[in-house]
Amino acid sequence: MESDELFLEDDLEPVYKQYFADIVENDRTRLNPSGWVQSYTEVINYLPEFSINWERAARYCVDDAKELQVAKEEINYVLSLWSDHSLSYDEITYSHSGGLAILTVLVTLMGQGVHTMLFETPNYFAGIAQANELKQKVKLIPTYKATDFKLEISKSMIREHSPCAVWICQPKMSLGYDHDVKFVENLLDSLGPQDYLIIDEVNEQRFPISLSAIKNDHPNLIRIRSFFKSMGLNGLKLSYIVHDPRLREEIMLAQVRYGGSLNVTSLEVARCLADADRLKKLLMVANRQVVRLRKKAEEKVINTPLEVSKLVNGNIGSLHLNMESLPGGSEAQHPKLLQYCQQTQMPVFLGRNMAFARDPKWEMIRMNYFMQESDILGGIDNILEYYKIAQ
Repeated sequence: MESDELFLEDDLEPVYKQYFADIVENDRTRLNPSGWVQSYTEVINYLPEFSINWERAARYCVDDAKELQVAKEEINYVLSLWSDHSLSYDEITYSHSGGLAILTVLVTLMGQGVHTMLFETPNYFAGIAQANELKQKVKLIPTYKATDFKLEISKSMIREHSPCAVWICQPKMSLGYDHDVKFVENLLDSLGPQDYLIIDEVNEQRFPISLSAIKNDHPNLIRIRSFFKSMGLNGLKLSYIVHDPRLREEIMLAQVRYGGSLNVTSLEVARCLADADRLKKLLMVANRQVVRLRKKAEEKVINTPLEVSKLVNGNIGSLHLNMESLPGGSEAQHPKLLQYCQQTQMPVFLGRNMAFARDPKWEMIRMNYFMQESDILGGIDNILEYYKIAQ
């Protein structure tokens, strides 16, 4: 990654090992607002009884050539309705998980001669980490709370780094609100012939999707989506890449290279849920849970040093803790906050783990709203208690 004083180094793995591994691995977590383990979704109360073809589920399966002809035709029909435009067989490649889909896209881009990634921030840590592991040139584009995390990326910046890929999340990662359609259209218009726009939509809960006005007629647009993640069904794994048909062969080869076998049981469940009305209802249930808990969180932080992100879409938001009046600001308080969370048995993801730009005034704490209400509201109480002690 480019050396950049605008960002602090992601310390996710060393923090986990030092502070939270023992708590998580020995099931001693008391509060869990960031969602490390034991997530909960109300969608499970609305799922039908499944009749799984276990003979099919026992097979090894890869989305290669026409191997998934029948299953993809069934599921793609619903995915087309969800996208609000028709998606052909060769415009979609299924992937085991969102993480593998990201890796597949990165490898495919390298095959297209693209070795520079411009990541919107905040962003999903795994994509940034994978790009660094692949020795890509990674540039993080900072956004700030003071400007409502508005992304500023100009045509001249894209030209400077071309050939490059601009990487955004919809909804905005760790914030939970939607990109404006016109903004995304302008990004597409700013691309050169060798540049790409990647939209990570794995947390999308709207039906049709929020960016349904953005059609897939742009050859350099790639979207990464998930069938189950936005409903909180994390044990089921089926993600997919939406791409220009001409990239299909390279994407297949890249995926197989890094282990492209699918969770066939998840594929069978997706077939059982491949009904537009049913899928729409399940997404509505998921979003209703998130919005309700977020509303309770907002009410709880009134007249406190905490704020909650807007969060209207997806399930990953954040608490924003005002550190301005605490000794040393957010960076000096970082280890103290981690120590407190360790003592109170509450694992957390903090701002640098989510690629928030450096901000001495604010510390960001991830909130996964696919959790029990007690984890969300109890977590807020715990952070407020830390603030009281730290003053």
